[in-house]
Amino acid sequence: MSTARMLTWPRGLAVVLVGFIVMVAAMVVVSLSQRVDLVADDYYERSLRHEQKMSSAANAQKLGEGLSVRTVGDELVIVFPPAMQPAGIAGLCVLYRPSDRLEDRRVVLQPDALGAQRIALETMARGLWKAQLSWQYNGEQYYLETPIILE
Repeated sequence: MSTARMLTWPRGLAVVLVGFIVMVAAMVVVSLSQRVDLVADDYYERSLRHEQKMSSAANAQKLGEGLSVRTVGDELVIVFPPAMQPAGIAGLCVLYRPSDRLEDRRVVLQPDALGAQRIALETMARGLWKAQLSWQYNGEQYYLETPIILE
């Protein structure tokens, strides 16, 4: 075997190892620079309340067509069933942004005399949102979650 050949394979091995180390270091730098948000800060506590949330969702499902959540122009319109007196409804609407929890918004439910609640959406970022409604009426808990796509 020639001397020139013997000197090239150690250099080749060194180039491959250095390249590998540079690639791993670059991947570490990129991964550490990415922002990672949890869905919520109190994620564990929320999971413990899951059973209650499921029974509240079942209560809302029983309301059927009487409950309506839809976007009309730049507004989110929530219409409660006629059987629910607006004055007896107490709750919260969380407009949840899955891609950025810093944009989440909370709106206290205060339906008008006809049982409708209007929430302005014109200042909100375009894309996917989730309207999470949780309210109480006559001692019963209700929960409804529906996706909203703002275009």
